[in-house]
Amino acid sequence: MKNVEEYASSLDEIKVFSGQKVFLDFKENEENGVDIWTDPKITVALLKDDKRTELVLDDSTEFKFPTDEGNYVLEVEFINSAGSAQYVGNVVIE
Repeated sequence: MKNVEEYASSLDEIKVFSGQKVFLDFKENEENGVDIWTDPKITVALLKDDKRTELVLDDSTEFKFPTDEGNYVLEVEFINSAGSAQYVGNVVIE
């Protein structure tokens, strides 16, 4: 987890509001011919001080940031039968 946090801290900050709702929008890479929606598992978590907090992702891929302000690492993982992908961001909740 330390490597992820170190990498995220090098990225530009993404500022969000306390309690803000966010919608994840995944786009299929048509060049690879793979249907990304074949039974995917998507997880969203915030990392801070070696603590991982899973966020609830609804069926429309929307989640809500917590009300606790501060700097966090946002981690989004997308896993399906074809493989996996991870997004990491440097988030500041204001």
